[in-house]
Amino acid sequence: MSFPNGGKIFPHQAENQQASAGAAALTNFAGAMSKALNRDFAGSSKIKTVAKLTGANERTVKNWFSGAYGPSGSYLVLLARHSNKVLEVFLALAGRDGLLQESEIAHLEERLIDLLSQHRSHIDENSDAT
Repeated sequence: MSFPNGGKIFPHQAENQQASAGAAALTNFAGAMSKALNRDFAGSSKIKTVAKLTGANERTVKNWFSGAYGPSGSYLVLLARHSNKVLEVFLALAGRDGLLQESEIAHLEERLIDLLSQHRSHIDENSDAT
């Protein structure tokens, strides 16, 4: 019996490798979300707070904080509304962290324009007073 020349890995081994890569990605996601949640939400009532924000069961939220599981679907969207860290981690994991940087730069530009305008009006007021 001869083996096919199609590759060095049997088909079921390739499927197992893909499955383990998927499991590793989910573990990274859960761990990264756990770190983000623990950074943005602190204190003894953090689990109750997040449960109220998302409508999720407290046991589910405990699993998110521990990194056993990551939030999915609508829970992830709700968390991103209330947590900048969750949004940052999600965008980074999706390979889209540049979007957040562009938004921060635009916000800084607007803030700088406001500050310069205030500074100019303050200078004008002082020059009129003399």
